[in-house]
Amino acid sequence: MFTTKSLVMRLWLFTTIMTVSGGFGWAQNSAESQLSIEQKQRQLRREMVRAEIEGKDVSSIRAMFDSLRRVDMERSASKRILSYAKNNRVDTLKVIDLTDGRLTKLPDYVLEARSLKVLKLDNNDFGKLPRKLKNLDSLQRIYWSRINRVNKLKFPPMDHLENLYLGQNQLSRLPSMKKLKRLKYLDLSGNHLARVPVKSLRKNKELSQLVLTSNPIIVQEDKYQRLKALEVLKLNKCGLQNLNTSLYRIPKLKELQVQENNLESVPAGISTLEHLTKLSFYKNKLNTLPEDLFDIPSLVIVDLYYNELQVIPSEIKNLQKLEILFLAHNKIYDLPDEIGELRNLEQLYLHHNRLSVLPESLDQLENLRVVRVNDNYLHQLPKSLLMLAQLSDLDVSNNDLKTLPKEIERFSELELFTFQGNEIDLNADENQHVAPMIERMSKKGVVCKPAVRMEVID
Repeated sequence: MFTTKSLVMRLWLFTTIMTVSGGFGWAQNSAESQLSIEQKQRQLRREMVRAEIEGKDVSSIRAMFDSLRRVDMERSASKRILSYAKNNRVDTLKVIDLTDGRLTKLPDYVLEARSLKVLKLDNNDFGKLPRKLKNLDSLQRIYWSRINRVNKLKFPPMDHLENLYLGQNQLSRLPSMKKLKRLKYLDLSGNHLARVPVKSLRKNKELSQLVLTSNPIIVQEDKYQRLKALEVLKLNKCGLQNLNTSLYRIPKLKELQVQENNLESVPAGISTLEHLTKLSFYKNKLNTLPEDLFDIPSLVIVDLYYNELQVIPSEIKNLQKLEILFLAHNKIYDLPDEIGELRNLEQLYLHHNRLSVLPESLDQLENLRVVRVNDNYLHQLPKSLLMLAQLSDLDVSNNDLKTLPKEIERFSELELFTFQGNEIDLNADENQHVAPMIERMSKKGVVCKPAVRMEVID
């Protein structure tokens, strides 16, 4: 723990570093040595940019910048922690922030903060919390990431604690969380966990959100049904190459994120997750979808951005509650007519695919507000799209369009219309209406990109 003497020493160290010029080359005279931290950081950024432009090595400048940032963080932490120690009304504090304090134990005054709701302990040097912390009945959230004693991570009984953040702690295993009976949210991102810690969490009957992003996890056969209250599971950036179907046993799961992994397929059986409303396989390598994915009628949002899909099955019509569909950045060349049966669909993202036509059934999507079909191979906009008078955002840029139909002006709800990157010749007879139309739309408040000039170039 910081003593007053150690705090003074750290502040003295900061002042010394800020005024020494020879070792760091920051100051050339006494006036420059008095520059503020912000000024010195700006100065170093400029030096880095200049060095990069000149092709010079910036590692030494970056090291100086990082050193300055660390000193600044410790200085701020020292002042903040000292202010808590001097506070005579610590019992009224609702938030105590000890981040970057490098403390070796929890300060005693924290145990007097009877109104405390949030405790921030990131980047300190202790892995054990005092048992008396259980007496802080209002404490609901603890941030305890980047600690340096992970092998001694211990928790006292805290029936009141609801949110716990343990990211970037190099944890290879999770100690039992059974003393945290009311725990609802647990963030374990950026650790070294090799599997979903079902065993350690089996006693946490109220755990509803579990974040395992950036762990080297392999989803193995396990008793996932023990996570009885779990509603949100995030397995992003875990290097996953496959999923075990036992994961589908989580009984109340509503949101499953498996983003930025290496999945080429998803095993059948996913329809077992009958309460699922949000499903994301963003940035994988999927080239097919399991048939029963379309047997989850509860789905509201499906995110399949950045995959290798070429065709969307006609069974998509079964997702009658679907409101947002992300299909951009795939290799899709065909959409089924059945997409028009998604009557609750509000946002449709199809950009960066290989579409040359759009289904005529689009005019049935009466709730559709956003359509992004940019960066495809469309030669014309179908009448079905032009019937969607309720559109507020339409992007048809970077296609093969030669003209813009007059019907676009009838979109009474339109707020943003993007069409650049098409070969629309304003001199052509069939395009004499385009420039005046865009000008009228702009006057009505529609943001048009690009804004077309009225002058016709000879």
